Amino acid sequence: MFGKYGVVVNGNAFLCLFNGDFVFKLEGENHAAALKLKNSALWDPGSMGRPMKEWVHVSEKNKKDFEPEIKDFIIIL
Repeated sequence: MFGKYGVVVNGNAFLCLFNGDFVFKLEGENHAAALKLKNSALWDPGSMGRPMKEWVHVSEKNKKDFEPEIKDFIIIL
């Protein structure tokens, strides 16, 4: 998936690692909640100013701040 390590279920990607950070494919309330976390933003894999709408990049630096939310995101998916 995008040349990165990731998780695919039934042919659908929903999580990948990018430079040691997590990137989630989310929708609705989970998407909004992920974007509210510290150091999170829409993922721009090519760093060309074209972020992907459903994908949220969350920095590993704040793992303790978002660890409970990650579990919620994965359980819902």
